[in-house]
Amino acid sequence: EFSDEKYKAQWRVAGSYQGTIRLTYTVDLSLAKTKWPAGNEQAAYFDGKALFAASRLLFIVSDLDGPATVKFRLPPLARVSTPWKNAAGGLYTASGQSLVNNTLVVGDYGGKRMRFGNFDFEIALLGDVTKSDALISSTLQKFARAFTKIFPDTPPSSYLITLFFADSEDGEAYDASAAFTTKPPLTSEN
Repeated sequence: EFSDEKYKAQWRVAGSYQGTIRLTYTVDLSLAKTKWPAGNEQAAYFDGKALFAASRLLFIVSDLDGPATVKFRLPPLARVSTPWKNAAGGLYTASGQSLVNNTLVVGDYGGKRMRFGNFDFEIALLGDVTKSDALISSTLQKFARAFTKIFPDTPPSSYLITLFFADSEDGEAYDASAAFTTKPPLTSEN
């Protein structure tokens, strides 16, 4: 059962059903093409080639947390970045709460995946910030190396960092992901 008083949204499984449920629904992501008052890193951003979204906009989960599996059907040349475990066949697995408390990026975008010890993270760069890929990657590698030296017993973990240009410096943290906005240009000094 799910209920959201603010948006008058709810759904309920009748009776005492104990099985898999398949939901079909449509998500309005038009907000990704406009400036979100609190900052697009808190909701969604579309640069014309790729979509960044807070996953709470995309998934419906029950109040009972349990395992979830997601499969993305992507157009040619598109890819997806998430902090979730990538299983065989393009399936991603996570808890239901992780599905709604993180971010993802879908489409054609820059960035790279890196691993330091047990810490696996991916940088997703949207729009013109992709021109600073080498600078961003080398900077974050330095922090990741230092992190693994300070915390050598870090358990296996995965993290997604998304960055794009906006009118202000801002950021939003999620369970296993974060999104940041910055003003152009990006230099080694800033």
